[in-house]
Amino acid sequence: MGGPDVPDTCFLVRADSPAAAAALVDRELKRLPDERVCDFASAIYEVGNDGGSQSDARILRSPYEQHAYRHGWRQWLREEPAEPWQER
Repeated sequence: MGGPDVPDTCFLVRADSPAAAAALVDRELKRLPDERVCDFASAIYEVGNDGGSQSDARILRSPYEQHAYRHGWRQWLREEPAEPWQER
């Protein structure tokens, strides 16, 4: 889901790069049956560093709906799946 006045479909991901995070999420979004959900990640926010002992890239929590706010975090955006990520 998306838009300025509705919750976004969110995933909490551990990955080494925005592209690695998006690859994991894109696979999951393609499986969601809701036609209101875009089938690729269009925004990534870096919310922190994982201090755990594991280092494998994986989805930690998903999907959940929440209004997305930047809160000063690093942010990458793309309009289409083939576009490169642009940091803003």
